[in-house]
Amino acid sequence: MVFAFRPLEGGYEIPMRVVGANIYYEWLIYIFMLIPIGFFIYGVLKRVRVWLLARGETSRDDKLLARSLNFLVNTFAQKQVLRKTTAGVSHFFLFWGFVVLFIATIFFAAWDKIGFPRLVGSFYVNFSAFIDIMGFLAMIGILVLAVIRYIQRPGRLNDTQPLDGWILFLIAAILFTGYIVEGLRIAGQIQLSATFAQID
Repeated sequence: MVFAFRPLEGGYEIPMRVVGANIYYEWLIYIFMLIPIGFFIYGVLKRVRVWLLARGETSRDDKLLARSLNFLVNTFAQKQVLRKTTAGVSHFFLFWGFVVLFIATIFFAAWDKIGFPRLVGSFYVNFSAFIDIMGFLAMIGILVLAVIRYIQRPGRLNDTQPLDGWILFLIAAILFTGYIVEGLRIAGQIQLSATFAQID
């Protein structure tokens, strides 16, 4: 079965991870995942409606290549955000930390369900280390941003709402609990493995 229970094991011949190991009712994760996805789609649609209402008479169909490149640079290189050095770098870490974690989640799910990409051996070890580093940088980013908003309180952030704090807290909780789960998994594998060389 696709979502059958798989116990946590140790002693693999090559480093790897069994996705969903020791998780009962794994299929519920995918059902509950639809809730935040639904909220996300709803929020995007609301934004799109506002943008369409703000559309003026002037055509914006010119310079499509330049506009597209500008969008990519500002989105993925965070060009505008990086104008504020401390906050910008922190936001950069947070953004790319979640991008990498999102891609990693897709990779692990694909490896578990279809066997590709092959996340075993030295590639898995290096990939996992890279993910951990990016997640750590994202945690640093969220902490710095929280300090800026709630302790330094610069004038440009005079519109802080109670919901902002909850968003920061939930983002930090997602990152932190990820490390806890990974640590518990590794601790469990230590108990099940004969040598440290068998622990991923």
